[in-house]
Amino acid sequence: MPAVATRAATIDVRGCRLHYLERGSGPPVLLVHGLGAAAHVWDAVELPGRAVAVDLPGCGGSQPRHDPQGPAMLAGLLADFADEMLGDERFAVVGHSLGSLVAAELALLRPGRVRAAVFIDLPLRVPALARLPALPLVGELVFGLWSLGPVSRAAIRLYLGFLFGDRRKVTEATVEAYLRAASCPGYFPSVLAGLRGLAGWDGEERLRSLPVPVAVIWGTKDPIFPLALGRRLAQSLPGASFHPLEGCGHSPPEEAPDEVSAIVGAFLESASRPACA
Repeated sequence: MPAVATRAATIDVRGCRLHYLERGSGPPVLLVHGLGAAAHVWDAVELPGRAVAVDLPGCGGSQPRHDPQGPAMLAGLLADFADEMLGDERFAVVGHSLGSLVAAELALLRPGRVRAAVFIDLPLRVPALARLPALPLVGELVFGLWSLGPVSRAAIRLYLGFLFGDRRKVTEATVEAYLRAASCPGYFPSVLAGLRGLAGWDGEERLRSLPVPVAVIWGTKDPIFPLALGRRLAQSLPGASFHPLEGCGHSPPEEAPDEVSAIVGAFLESASRPACA
């Protein structure tokens, strides 16, 4: 979502101030970022219609919450956000990483409102090592230590270099965006709450009953969730299309925004066509 055409605003939902970025007009598309990020991951993704990229609680410009932040809870919050923003209008939802699970839960929660869903590198199976910081006391210790001082550019660059399929795509602008995200009040407790919600999610079987058209996008070099996992996910969803992105790591919206824009745009256009009789 190029900054020159973007409007930033906030809205109160369930007593929580949510910040969002909006551009364009037409059929609405809700964009949901992943764990530890913010709405900035969609900056270079251009979609037809009214694109609304929301900051999850404690991320970007959104107010932190102190309750569990699993995908189902976040989906309920975004369902109310969509009601406030869009009224009765149907919308598509595009999620990345944790945001994909939120998108899936939102489609299950509001099947009459969500017209299509796109999942990008959905965390279907969280690796055991990633679950360790979610354990009681361990998370408080790890994230408490991280929050004692400012996050360095070197640490952010190292982290993104691990996530991205091509480290050369980690730009100074990208590093700066994550530094801003990490400096937000309540950021580390919110990431911990999100990680615990992600680790405790067990809704894989329910995904098979998704009532909307689905597209699955996956980086072939995702270091956390292998390509085979994405292929299996797409095969388990009736009628879902699968789109591997060669050379991408875990963050296709930032690594390959043009390809993501083209895939999502074409999918949403096809999903909006009436079914043949």
